Amino acid sequence: MARIALHALGCRLNEAEIERLSLDLQSAGHTIVRMEDAPDVVVLNTCGVTADAMRKSRHMARRLARHRPQCLVIMGCALDLTPLDAAFLSAFDQAPCAGDPADQAQISRGSARMRAADASGEHIATQGEASPSHISPAAGLSSSPSPQPIDILHIRREEKPFAARHILARVAAICLPTPRQVPEEGSHRAHTRGFIKIQDGCNNQCSYCAVRLARGSERSEPAAAVLEDVRAQLARGCREIVLTGVQLGAWREGECRLPELLCLLLEETPAERLRLSSIEPWHVGPSLWRLWESPRLCPHFHIPVQSGSDAVLKAMRRRILIPAFLERLSAIRLAIPGVRISTDLIVGFPGETDAMWAETLDFIDAAAFDDVHLFRFSPRPGTEAASLPNPLGDALKRARYAQAQARIETIRRLRLADCLGSAHAVLWESAEKPVGGKRLWKGYSANYLLFRREFEVEKTMRGTITHEIFDHRDLLPRGS
Repeated sequence: MARIALHALGCRLNEAEIERLSLDLQSAGHTIVRMEDAPDVVVLNTCGVTADAMRKSRHMARRLARHRPQCLVIMGCALDLTPLDAAFLSAFDQAPCAGDPADQAQISRGSARMRAADASGEHIATQGEASPSHISPAAGLSSSPSPQPIDILHIRREEKPFAARHILARVAAICLPTPRQVPEEGSHRAHTRGFIKIQDGCNNQCSYCAVRLARGSERSEPAAAVLEDVRAQLARGCREIVLTGVQLGAWREGECRLPELLCLLLEETPAERLRLSSIEPWHVGPSLWRLWESPRLCPHFHIPVQSGSDAVLKAMRRRILIPAFLERLSAIRLAIPGVRISTDLIVGFPGETDAMWAETLDFIDAAAFDDVHLFRFSPRPGTEAASLPNPLGDALKRARYAQAQARIETIRRLRLADCLGSAHAVLWESAEKPVGGKRLWKGYSANYLLFRREFEVEKTMRGTITHEIFDHRDLLPRGS
């Protein structure tokens, strides 16, 4: 059986897709390992939301290839945007090849094996997948003598629902030898939080966004499938379930919407914590936030707004304006005591004047978000915003970014002060190496604060929830 390592970049939806893949591959008898445990197959789920995300995806693909797996599987938004972004395509498909006849013969044999697998009824990736490509020693990925070429499998959007089947077919086709002798430690995808994809795709027409181009139109997972996935994650020991989607609030099945799905999960599963990932402001209404009377729903919302100027929001083709957003924000805070709310903001959208920027700064003060993910605008090929007039220069975007970041950080610190000195229920997830008989553990509170605490080294805190009082010394920045 193959040893498979999985890696996701970007959003929680990508993480949920990797979680689903992990379950499917383990069910087929394969072992999920860490990258440092010499995997036979490496799977990368890429991100293409910004130009920087594309760059990071290219870098990560090269980095993972240095582990010399026999097969590198690439999927996700960055790959799906390659028809529109030649630079990303060349990083994967135009890497220099050794040109050795033996290598070319190996590719031909791989193509024949794939045709044979297809004839036997296996569902094989077809768009651009007829023959496996490879990264050769000339690509500069390894200094070991005469390494074997890396078989590369691209899984595009249309094929992603069958990702496990594609990988299993490719594993069979490349005839993996006896697994490498590395001490077994069980699955390394065992998490305390389980990510569940309930929805994919987007029908909005936001002028800056490439995600809708990569993900396609909106579609929802059936409620029964979501329920099955949640139960599977709980059976693995997850204490928290995170629901994800491109347009999470657009989930529907017949007349049922997201509030009804949440009610179903509360009634039909023993999940101790249910958390929503990013959700658009127009999907957050009274029928949703009233459910937060249940203590099992985590009091944290990530609600992207993108700008604090109505004129910019109109140019972005967003479906909400600032007065309505602020009204909704106040209603959520009134309905859910202790709720934390974060957002996304884009700095330097084309045509953003000094007056419009001043409106965004005033909005940052008025909204008083607990956290803000701040991005400098980067034009994405194929989007309307890429050809809008009056683009801003990089220097101005950097200056506005720094100005906003300073204001955001001041507000964040003030709001954090209100959260500290009181008890929080923290789900402990990961630990550092022991020092002096103690081990430092990290974990998230229900309202998505990342805390740390030392425990005796013999205590295994992973997956446990404790109620602790924390101060500023126990708090860790997001992403630590």
